[in-house]
Amino acid sequence: MSAPQSELREALDAVAPLLEPRHVELALRVERFAAEQVRPLAASDDDAPEAERAHRYLALLREQGLLEIAVPGDDGAIDLRAICLARERLAAASAFADVMLVMQGLGTAPVAFGAAPALRARVLAAARAGAAAAFALTE
Repeated sequence: MSAPQSELREALDAVAPLLEPRHVELALRVERFAAEQVRPLAASDDDAPEAERAHRYLALLREQGLLEIAVPGDDGAIDLRAICLARERLAAASAFADVMLVMQGLGTAPVAFGAAPALRARVLAAARAGAAAAFALTE
């Protein structure tokens, strides 16, 4: 186990009563993903246009199955512990990767909680598949 994973394991042990085994596995998996793919991408793409970067990160997050935890289930269910653990590990590697993960949840939550069933199913499935979710505020 690498030093960062060993340190993460110790940190997770401190909050073990609050986590299920799947949360620990997720945190370790996201740490490996962040070290192997996110950090190198973050170091190499600073000059890329933002939209291009966004789609690159969304593709990586989708490939790792992380959009599944960010986008609410068809019933509106969200695993907040999983989201927090994934965001913490991603943010340590790239703030942009963290933003792309959280925006999928922010952009789809209103649909999950208030849309008609057919629209909900279509939008949530698209967001889990990597379509960029949007979030906007008005006055």
